[in-house]
Amino acid sequence: MSYPDGVETATVVFGKGITVDGTPVAAMLTAEAIFGGATRSVTWTTDGTALLPVNAMAKAGEGVLGSITVPVVDQAGWVDDGQHPITMWAYRLTETAGGRSRVKHLQPLAGQGVIDFDRIPDGSVGLPVSGPVVAVSDVAGHTGSVTAQQIADEVGPLLGEGGGPGTPGPAGKSAYEVAVANGFVGTVTQWLGSLVGAPGAPGVPGAQGAPGAQGVQGAAGATGATGVTGATGAKGDSGAAGAKGDKGDPGDPASNLVQSVAGHQGVVPRGGLNTVGLGEVVFIPNGGMPPAGTPPYTLVWEASA
Repeated sequence: MSYPDGVETATVVFGKGITVDGTPVAAMLTAEAIFGGATRSVTWTTDGTALLPVNAMAKAGEGVLGSITVPVVDQAGWVDDGQHPITMWAYRLTETAGGRSRVKHLQPLAGQGVIDFDRIPDGSVGLPVSGPVVAVSDVAGHTGSVTAQQIADEVGPLLGEGGGPGTPGPAGKSAYEVAVANGFVGTVTQWLGSLVGAPGAPGVPGAQGAPGAQGVQGAAGATGATGVTGATGAKGDSGAAGAKGDKGDPGDPASNLVQSVAGHQGVVPRGGLNTVGLGEVVFIPNGGMPPAGTPPYTLVWEASA
């Protein structure tokens, strides 16, 4: 991307994409501006050019460095969304090559010119290191596509040949011997006994178990002896009056009735009984008893009224 006249820029270069064995791969670098607070965009005051994300590609096999150009962050002339002057924003740089990505942050300053992506410190936003970029010309004397075997052939001799088995060392001390050397006094058995620690604290009671199954019903017990007869209970309250009974049947006609008294029939006057030779007549009220005495009486029970 090109910027208007008067905008000072810095160029970030990134390495040729190659694997460890020299196989070329494509690499891409993207630069995204990061602003503080609520700022979302920055424009150049002269013509309103926006500071947009930029990216560049270093194609596989071309053997050249890729580069992108971004404005420096300490130059006056840029404004934020509210048309307020703004400086010292930052860039987030993301390099992608061979399926892997690396992210770095920087604030390029006026006069830094060319900046090597690989020499930008990792971590949070920091000032980049600028200087000449030195490309790899060979690997251990090999140029072009360097294979892993070629690297191993060159590095192997530098490591030297492996040595033979070493002399066995002296037998180490037993744990008991180490204890004695550190002040323990006693036999092996006593030492083993000393390894037993004090009893631990009681454990937490376990959870209550589930109720057991109901047991089999036991056999019936023998019949007990007859108990002593209890005292007579208090007299109970009188029961309620019974219902009125049905009317009885008419009685049989009377028989053997008195037909006459001393020759009198019908209604015999009370005073007239003494004149019919009955002697002394004593009238007994209905339901009464005869008076006591020796003389004979003629008893007459008075009829009910």
